[in-house]
Amino acid sequence: MKQMTRREFGLLGAAGALAAWSGIPFATSAASAPSPSAEFDLMPYVHPELRPFLAPMRQYLATTPPLSSQTLAARRKGNMARPPLASPPYVERTIPGRAGAPDLRVYAVNSTAGSAPRAAILHTHGGGFVLGDAKASLNAIQEVALALDCVIVTVDYRLAPETHFPGSLEDNYAGLKWLYQNADELGVDRSRIALMGESAGGGHAAMLAIAARDRGEVPLVYQALIYPMLDDRTGSTRKTPPYMGAVIWTPEANRFGWTVAAGRSGRLGARAVWRRACPDPRLARSAASLHRRRFD
Repeated sequence: MKQMTRREFGLLGAAGALAAWSGIPFATSAASAPSPSAEFDLMPYVHPELRPFLAPMRQYLATTPPLSSQTLAARRKGNMARPPLASPPYVERTIPGRAGAPDLRVYAVNSTAGSAPRAAILHTHGGGFVLGDAKASLNAIQEVALALDCVIVTVDYRLAPETHFPGSLEDNYAGLKWLYQNADELGVDRSRIALMGESAGGGHAAMLAIAARDRGEVPLVYQALIYPMLDDRTGSTRKTPPYMGAVIWTPEANRFGWTVAAGRSGRLGARAVWRRACPDPRLARSAASLHRRRFD
């Protein structure tokens, strides 16, 4: 399996998110758009490779209503993802959901039946638990699959607020079991399956890793959590510094995403969030332990 560092994937994903969420082409530079005035100088905290996207992004966000129940539908329509690449190929499949759940869509990238078994990644896309879909992430994960010479399956899990936890967890677990059970057809080595996700997808990947460990049905070798959304306290019970959440995902958006994903109103930052998210007592204990480690 070839190597791609977490930094390389993070830069790829962050640049894609900046362009996709704003609808601004990748060629846009900071000099081509005026920067709105701001009390806090964010530029020193932004990686040099991402600074060309900052000014147009902040200008866009200055005229965009905050994410809320009232604006969610419009934000979903405005998501402009890069189209899938011609290669490596991908296939769309509809698979059974977990017991009592609807069927769901998955995309298998770079799979080849009959080839020498390769490592595989189960991917969960980002979007703050409320935005995005699996197809929109194809371009980025095709690049990863090509760089690592691996198979990637990405799951079109149900979003909040239409579906609360543990609905999305069970969708992702169904995708993981399908990958494992159909490894021969996909050209996958069952002993080399990893999880990967960015933003909310990183939170989904972490929860899925806990579920897989406790259920003991699918062995995993690794989890790659890319700027993961793991802590409901960030921006709620714990105030964030001015450089955190200044672009794209604000503390207000974080509170909204966690609140509707957990399916509860009122104060965040309580262990009750994890009990609601993980009704299985073993999962609740594991998730609460993860919560206490203070990952943001």
